[in-house]
Amino acid sequence: MGATIGHEVMHGFDNQGRSFDAFGNVVDWWDNATSAKFTDKANCYVDQYTAQGIDGMLTLGENIADNVGFKLTYGAYKRLLKRRGGSAEPALPTFEKYSPEQMFFIASSHEWCNNGLNEGDINDPHPPPDTRLRMIARNSKHFGKAFNCEKTSPMNPEKKCSIW
Repeated sequence: MGATIGHEVMHGFDNQGRSFDAFGNVVDWWDNATSAKFTDKANCYVDQYTAQGIDGMLTLGENIADNVGFKLTYGAYKRLLKRRGGSAEPALPTFEKYSPEQMFFIASSHEWCNNGLNEGDINDPHPPPDTRLRMIARNSKHFGKAFNCEKTSPMNPEKKCSIW
């Protein structure tokens, strides 16, 4: 649920939401330097998703919201663990071998368990669920660390996209 809330909040600061002020008026309220930096960072996502066969411009707002929402949720989870002295809930049977960080990623992936886009729905600004999950994990510096992925492996690329 935290990732969904973070995702929706981030739409207020994505490539479309950033054009509106607190009252819903279309206003360019970012200075030139902030806009330029945002565009540069947003282009990372456009290029990354386009390389996956996804229309990176069409899906940009969703891609930003997915990645930043997840990043915020992981940060909240780490703060919770710290408050608990580093311990998580007791592991479920057969899941004892996974660290709390690994379980966070495993549990978070449940959100993407669906059949995805309807055939021919090329105008949907949401990438297919498997792509969303894979790209969120690839852009997370914590995923590669949690699962001991080698640097430059497909799930731990050297270049990761991040807006904030």
